[in-house]
This record gives sequence, C-alpha cells and structure tokens, in this order.
Amino acid sequence: MPLPADISQHADRFWAKTQKGEGCWLWMARIGRRGYGNFSVRGHFHGAHRVAYALAVGPIADGLHVCHRCDNPPCVNPAHLFLGTPKENAADMTAKGRRAVHPHAKLCSADAVAIRARRDAGEPVVSIAADYPVTPSVISAIAHRRAWRHA
Repeated sequence: MPLPADISQHADRFWAKTQKGEGCWLWMARIGRRGYGNFSVRGHFHGAHRVAYALAVGPIADGLHVCHRCDNPPCVNPAHLFLGTPKENAADMTAKGRRAVHPHAKLCSADAVAIRARRDAGEPVVSIAADYPVTPSVISAIAHRRAWRHA
C-alpha cells in the first residue's frame, strides 16, 4: 500500500519514535521480523524508512524501493536512504554481501541474472540446470520471469 498523500500530518508522531544520533537514527517503535521499523497510519503499516524518506525528501514513485546506504534496517536517517529499483536494490544487497532471500534458497539474485543471460543466448534449460541445484522447470520459470522477477 502506498503512503498516504497527507503523510506530513503524521511527522511529529513519527519523529517522536526516532532516536537521533551522529550516524544512524534508530526506529524505537515496532520492528518487523526482518528488522525494519513499521509505522501505522490509519490502521495500515508502512516501512519506517519509507516514511522517513517521504517526510524528509518527498514522494516515492511507484515501484521504487527505499534503500539504506548504512545497511541498517531500523535506521530512518534520511541521509542514509536513497531510492532504487528492485534490481538496483538487489545489486546493492549483493555488493554488500547481504542477500534478502529465504535461508533455504538455492539461488541468489546474481544466479537469476546469469541464468537469464544464458537462456537469452539460446542455451537449453537442461544444460543450465546441470550447473545449479534446481530443476529445468525452475530455470524456465526464471527465464520467463515467473520466478526471481526482481533480479
């Protein structure tokens, strides 16, 4: 759900839940299972980092992520936040050595990109699957963007 257009009306309540410091500004209220802060507006939860960006910088275009330069999920310091596409966000996580995948996942975003490149070059799915711990049907799903769409 997108942030409400009147998010600025909630600024005082939002910033009151923030511990500001020299570096990261930590979200001190509700934290979700992935470590990101959650802020409720009219019964809907929004990422605290997204709210911080919208309050300090401006609206977030549809489809864009709010990424952390500091790689610290509870941080809401606008100076540590930047916008990126899902693909840019995945590349940023990979560059930082952090992958936002299920702990039992057999592939990462970089694998999905490589699989698509090989398939686009005409390599058969069976041949590609031989190099990964997945079935040819998974390779096909990645190639046709039914899986790993964000990569």
